[in-house]
Amino acid sequence: MTASNHFVTSAVLGTVIANPWIGIPVAVASHFVLDALPHYGCPVFHKDKPGEIRLYFAVLAVDAIIFLALMVWAIVAIDNALLAAYGFAGFSPDIVWLYRYGVLARIGKVDKPPGKIEAFHHRIQKFESMGGLLVEIPYFIAIGALLLWILQ
Repeated sequence: MTASNHFVTSAVLGTVIANPWIGIPVAVASHFVLDALPHYGCPVFHKDKPGEIRLYFAVLAVDAIIFLALMVWAIVAIDNALLAAYGFAGFSPDIVWLYRYGVLARIGKVDKPPGKIEAFHHRIQKFESMGGLLVEIPYFIAIGALLLWILQ
């Protein structure tokens, strides 16, 4: 699931579960629930499909901008740092992927076997596909609208 969808889902949970000692772990757990659903991703990079790889990273770049805008919106516009913390917690398990494939792969050390949580995280992504964007966009609109409605 994209970072922006993890954010809005966790932010909704944060409005329902006001106690951060309970809500933050629930937000992190929601990450794995969302990643088990059909969602956007490029499970295998094919060297013979450079356009697909460029599209994948372009979507991730747009998603990163939306995620950062949501963080700024929560902290600055509505003065709710706790909501931003929930949103970040929902995204946080993906930091492992950023490190693993953004840093370790670049320096040639990605061959290390993943830990148990990372292996579980990888296993549940079986419904990840490029077509998953058709699930993610309506989901973002619906859950984002729910978040705005709750915050009114």
